[in-house]
Amino acid sequence: MTEPRPPQITPVHLAKVAVVYGRVSTPRQARDSTGSIEHQRNQQAHALAWGWRADQIRHHEDLGRSGTRADNRTAFQELLKLVSDGRVGAVLVANAARLSRAVQDFEALVALCRFRQTLLVIEGRVLDLNDPASRLMARIEGGVADYENSLRIKNSVDGKYAKARLGHAVSLPPTGYVVTTKGQWAKDADQAVQQAIEQVFRLFRQLGSAPQVLRALARAKAMLPIRTGTGEPRWVRPNISRLHLILKNPAYAGFYAFGQRRAVTGGRRGATRSVPPSEWIMVPHHEGYITPAEWRANQERLQGNRFPATQPVGRGTALCQGLLWCGRCNRRMRVTYYRLRVGREIRIRYACVAAYAEYADPICWVIPGGALDSLVAQELLRHLQPADLAAVFAAGREVNQDYEAAQRRRAHDLADAEYQADLAKRRYEYVVPENRRLVATLEQAYEQALRRLEEVRFHQRQEFLAPPLTLTPEEVSAICRDARDLPGLWSAPTTTPHDQKELLRLFVQRIRLTALSASEFTVEILWVGGEVTAHRIPRPRKAALVAHELRTQGWRPAMIAAELTRRGFRTGTGEPFTNQHVYRLCTYATQRAARGRGKHARAAAAESNAPGQKTACAP
Repeated sequence: MTEPRPPQITPVHLAKVAVVYGRVSTPRQARDSTGSIEHQRNQQAHALAWGWRADQIRHHEDLGRSGTRADNRTAFQELLKLVSDGRVGAVLVANAARLSRAVQDFEALVALCRFRQTLLVIEGRVLDLNDPASRLMARIEGGVADYENSLRIKNSVDGKYAKARLGHAVSLPPTGYVVTTKGQWAKDADQAVQQAIEQVFRLFRQLGSAPQVLRALARAKAMLPIRTGTGEPRWVRPNISRLHLILKNPAYAGFYAFGQRRAVTGGRRGATRSVPPSEWIMVPHHEGYITPAEWRANQERLQGNRFPATQPVGRGTALCQGLLWCGRCNRRMRVTYYRLRVGREIRIRYACVAAYAEYADPICWVIPGGALDSLVAQELLRHLQPADLAAVFAAGREVNQDYEAAQRRRAHDLADAEYQADLAKRRYEYVVPENRRLVATLEQAYEQALRRLEEVRFHQRQEFLAPPLTLTPEEVSAICRDARDLPGLWSAPTTTPHDQKELLRLFVQRIRLTALSASEFTVEILWVGGEVTAHRIPRPRKAALVAHELRTQGWRPAMIAAELTRRGFRTGTGEPFTNQHVYRLCTYATQRAARGRGKHARAAAAESNAPGQKTACAP
């Protein structure tokens, strides 16, 4: 091959090496596109014809590497280093897209070539990047490569979105499903896999939170399947992340969802952002493990379990568990259970220890749970007013009307879909076969009408409307009669602490505890709907100081107990004070005062015995 040497090539360039760079994007192209790879390697013929010796020509190749990134291309990084060191006279490529499909990486190479006087040769065209015209041409070719890549990605993504809207899956199914035909899913035929997925939803239905489901699975030594590349399930220990993937995935409700995450433009490469569910593509697609209504209810429940919202109901008896917040540091207060002596009843205590646990700061305060729980329970029962017969019947009629309207709407949707499908079928059958363009158009319209009819039927099968219960007047009267005795129902043996806490969460969003004075707390209850009520409750152990003070004034125990009750003080269990309580309070206050005097005396003695201080015992 004989070519005249371009004038841009000087002896300075010929004294350095010439690098032939080649790249293909995927391993499949590296295996099959031998012609393209050979064409890129043949760029060395230009260097030989222009005066470079064979031992001066180097080949750097990134086979099976995408041009959208530079950090994972070893050969490209080596090329940048050689150019930066000033050891390269010319870089030869078949086209600019081989160097990079990202403008910023292409510009980095252009800047280095300008600084080191390195020539860029694209398919035999020599570009001196210190020449404005050549530099413009190089940047245009680099920009075109970036544009082609962006356009290819956009067309691919748009095609996937179009298929997803038509109910054609363009991604792999989650665990529990398999691909039947291209774009269609069905439940895994393995009964063990189906039962494992169903167990997760059954436990969440019973327990209401993902951590409790995880603990139940761990106690049962249960395993969860995950999908592998071979198609065979692999069984692993459940963890909280995997449970959330199952509980939040709409695929388990029979939907195909696409577009949950999108690429971040202008940000870090490969970075994505989550998209609100309202922007997802969700179409009925396959048989679900749960109904769409249950899936939506699960999402609301998971959202409600998130911090700082209400925590899920625990197993203990503390009524305000998860609802009580500290008014000083605005953090959730922790509940603990304890016994004064072995065999005695379990008591409740609320404490704000978040600042202590995080910064070793003093504990904000500790309060016995009995008095607080009693106050909250009384306020809840006071807000619950029993419904009368007329209101119950009116609510029943409204529910029935809503059910009948939903039934009419469903019947109308199904009839409309059937009519459109039948109309499209008749139009398709009556068209003249020779008019191929019209035949294709009507065939496509017929297929769309059939898909819509199937979607309507699938949606109505999944969201079956259960008719409301029809109550007789006697049943309504019995309900109202029981509802008038709310305190009795609340304290009945059949009403468990879990039931009480579930009921409280239907009406109360948050409880805030703030110190009002040295002897009282303010309890603010935020009700569902926005109403806030404020109440007072005595601070723990402050009653002991008041009792001790009254005792020193000569008050008798019975008088002190009556005065404490009049001032609103209650014991830790919410009961009025008695003589026995007063004796214990006075003993506690006396012991506390003695400890304080002893502490001050020790501090004074230590200060007087400090070095440099004269004492009576000094020699």
